[in-house]
Amino acid sequence: MDSSSLQTKILGHRHCDDEATYWSVIYENSVPDIVAAVCSLLMMHDGNQAEEKERVLKTCLFLRDLVINAPDHSCRSEFREQLYDCDIPACLEALLKSSCFAIRDQAIFTLGKIYAQDSVAALQQYALMCKESDPLLLPSLLFEINWLSDEYQYDWIEQHLLTSPSYLTRWSVLMILDEIALLPEDKEWSRYCELVESLCYDSHIQVSREAKYIKSDLELTARYYDKRKSAQGDEAEQLMQAEDEEREMLEENSPLCFNTILMAFVSEMQRGGRPDYNVGELEAFVEHYVSSM
Repeated sequence: MDSSSLQTKILGHRHCDDEATYWSVIYENSVPDIVAAVCSLLMMHDGNQAEEKERVLKTCLFLRDLVINAPDHSCRSEFREQLYDCDIPACLEALLKSSCFAIRDQAIFTLGKIYAQDSVAALQQYALMCKESDPLLLPSLLFEINWLSDEYQYDWIEQHLLTSPSYLTRWSVLMILDEIALLPEDKEWSRYCELVESLCYDSHIQVSREAKYIKSDLELTARYYDKRKSAQGDEAEQLMQAEDEEREMLEENSPLCFNTILMAFVSEMQRGGRPDYNVGELEAFVEHYVSSM
């Protein structure tokens, strides 16, 4: 299959009716040819931003499916073996400089899903560069950095994000932390709680409100976790029910969260056909959102 036909086949992945037949056609190509086609699709610039976005998103989806979900085959095995030594991770890293929010987001997501551990440095570098200018991507960035490095970035968060002059950057930390699943018995629990506690005193009211809400939820979790350790049978079931009831009461008074703002703002961007944003626009959106609550 020539290069142009292979690229067309890659972009048509989600439109195929027969997955087995589709992948058997892909597997007829050599791994170097597949790599070259993916790289070309990721880096092609034709001046049409909407088409570029669609092409990159489809290519990222194909890449994730090939690595994670595609049927077993010697071609797939060879591709996975060569993935981290080929140009694909570097092409994804280059997309972090895109002027399209969705492309940057998909590049980050895909680097995580293909487990590109050598890309941690590039993700950290972008996080440093964009921490005030692109706060909406910080939760995705830190989630994938945590995943790829197998290490929670608490010191990095404290040093670079909690000290930011931008309340949106500091607010994003609460979503970053909320995506980390911990129990009171975990060794990182106290460090996690310390970071949440520090934001309870933030100068911006939306940040401090969400931090106090999360702190209350953590305290509730810890209190019932200790009680359940020695409980059995009916007592354990009663404690679980009591915890659920308390959590429901807490959620009834939940404040505005960074995650809510992120989803609402991105949805508005998509409806308006806007490829990107700036912090001034995001701040104005938050002010309007809060005033309309």
